Amino acid sequence: MYHNYFYLKRLAPALHQRLINLELVTCFSQSKDELVLGFANEKEQCYLLANLTSQVGLLEIKDHFSRAKKNSVNLFRSFIGKKVSRVDSFLNERSFYIDFQGELRLTFKMHGTRSNLIASKNGDILDVFRHNLAKDLSIDINELNVTLDVSYDQFEKVEGELMEYNPTLGKEVRAMLSNEGYQSSSLALKWKLYNAAISMLTSNNPKIFETKEEKPYLIFWDTDDKKVFESSDIIETNNQFFRASTYYHHVKILQNQLLSQIDADIKKTQNYLTKSESKFEELLSKRNHEEMANILMANLYNIPKRSKKIVLDDLYHENDTVEIKLNPELSPQKNAENYYRKAKNQKKEFDKLTENIEARKKDLAHLLLRREQILAADDHKSLRNLDKNISTQKGEVDLLPYKKITFEGFDILIGKNAKSNDQLTLKVAKKDDLWLHAKDVSGSHVVVKQKPGMNFPKDVIEYAASIAAAHSKRKNDSLCPVIYTLKKYIRKRKGDPAGAVIVEREEILMIEPLLN
Repeated sequence: MYHNYFYLKRLAPALHQRLINLELVTCFSQSKDELVLGFANEKEQCYLLANLTSQVGLLEIKDHFSRAKKNSVNLFRSFIGKKVSRVDSFLNERSFYIDFQGELRLTFKMHGTRSNLIASKNGDILDVFRHNLAKDLSIDINELNVTLDVSYDQFEKVEGELMEYNPTLGKEVRAMLSNEGYQSSSLALKWKLYNAAISMLTSNNPKIFETKEEKPYLIFWDTDDKKVFESSDIIETNNQFFRASTYYHHVKILQNQLLSQIDADIKKTQNYLTKSESKFEELLSKRNHEEMANILMANLYNIPKRSKKIVLDDLYHENDTVEIKLNPELSPQKNAENYYRKAKNQKKEFDKLTENIEARKKDLAHLLLRREQILAADDHKSLRNLDKNISTQKGEVDLLPYKKITFEGFDILIGKNAKSNDQLTLKVAKKDDLWLHAKDVSGSHVVVKQKPGMNFPKDVIEYAASIAAAHSKRKNDSLCPVIYTLKKYIRKRKGDPAGAVIVEREEILMIEPLLN
């Protein structure tokens, strides 16, 4: 209720007692939407800090204020040296004024997000503080006082409709009356409730409460929220509310934003670790490809030609057998060679997964530490520095439309989504890079960067193909067809959706999807 007629009506007389007969000795601004007015005489001084940002719009009354040596500008110079003759509020209006000698007036228009300071002489506007509020230049200062008919006859005439009868009550008072059953009450009870509210607004001390989100608010009655301050000194209440609101808007909101951001990153990292550790356990329990190859080599002459699978004695588990899938087009020895090659890739996958898990654990520890730093920060500057660091780190990641891994010295780039697939293929990949994609299903574009003077080794092609398969709709299939070709044979037609391309030449490789 700070921006309310009944609050300003209480504040203005207290300001009058502090400022009467003091001269305005300085008036300056050293930050956007913030104005400082200094008053003094031979015995005392008083500073009025007006924070007129759209989020705050509040005043603070101080005995001392240190002006910055740089980046400040003097304002309303015609008022300097003039003595205060009166401070008062406008009738039924959310504004108050300070009158000076020479018919000069500074009007504080306390209209929430549209709060402003208006300088006038004999009712004519001289200047305003917030020039973006252009309409304030044409305000008629002499007509800010509003006369209301608050008789019972008028109350009865409008049937107790508060907005029509007394719009100066404000939304908080109307909400309080509504909670007391005002709308469904008889006219006589409405009149009683209304007068009780007016009595409360004119006799109770304003109190500061705090929501569960720690947002402060000021009202004249008790609520279920936490009360943080109450005093018969309206100046002290005003200053406490100024500090609490300024802290909330400039510190708490930013702190909550950073916590929300960091919590999302923590959750994402924890989910990645859960999935990766599950995959790690799966790999540990999975039959080693090298063991399968060794079993095949020990039984080369016991395997019928063109077999698709074979059940053999398990060399590693006594009195047990193992079923091994075979490529019927290959000899038993070639099948064993394939399993040896898969074993090599399986080990690299295992090592890469271990590396990724350790890296993410370090990321998680860093994020948890950063969260503690955000919670511990209690000033805007510290939080802005933390925000800058977080934004920079996220920006470095988000700038790349792909994930990057290295295998056998070759960089392999993996598109993140349909839009980034286009960026990877059309803007990042060069004509002689190798391009791969799971056949006939949606999935990531995969690019293997070409190394000058070197062909793409078979192991590298197979590994990249297994990555393309794992990043496609066929990731759960036992075998997935993957097409591969040089990037120069890829083109995109105008009007095609993101990620859709035309492949002019291609080769197909059947491969087992492998998580990277």
